[in-house]
Amino acid sequence: MKAAGLHLSLVVAVTSLTIECAAYEIETHQDLTSYAVGYSLLQTSRKLADLGMPWSPVDPDRTLPNSSGDRRTIVELFLDGAAFEDGFGCTDDRPRNHFFNPLNGQGLTGTILGFNVSGEPSPKWAVEQNSPATPGSRGFSFRDARDHFYRGTTRPARGDRETGLGLMFQTLGHVVHHLQDMAQPQHVRNDMHLDIPCVGPPLSDILNKLA
Repeated sequence: MKAAGLHLSLVVAVTSLTIECAAYEIETHQDLTSYAVGYSLLQTSRKLADLGMPWSPVDPDRTLPNSSGDRRTIVELFLDGAAFEDGFGCTDDRPRNHFFNPLNGQGLTGTILGFNVSGEPSPKWAVEQNSPATPGSRGFSFRDARDHFYRGTTRPARGDRETGLGLMFQTLGHVVHHLQDMAQPQHVRNDMHLDIPCVGPPLSDILNKLA
């Protein structure tokens, strides 16, 4: 009886704890992406060799340019994409499109300081399958990755091919970021944890409302 009472007390104590469930930090996204690439076919098959790149994804002597023109290894390109998908220094609102409610298919909906904030469902944003947009218009969707791959394997100039392949790997990092977010509680429960003013309303609008 004492043992049963002790077990019951432990259950009550554990379930009564208030635990904050935070969204993934950029470093966490990069760590998860690094593990994913490490266990992917890029490491265990001849996929890269079939693309004319018979080297390791982490070979420091074999690099490709990212969207900023910086030379990076294949793994680093994935990590760049995983990090950049959360926004380029508060200059865009990409994180608004990282939410997906599997019960109704909706993306982010809500308010910040009285301002309406919404976004496209994460799968729609990340895949961009049925959009008539031109490559790069949304920026770093799976559709864009396919277009970069085509350019990276068909352009006659080596520099153009390297640019296409570099953007392909980086863009896949962006897409992987969405897969990670859609397995994260805050992103499937419409739990708005967006930074202000990076993703919320313009700072000028916030200041005017608080004045």
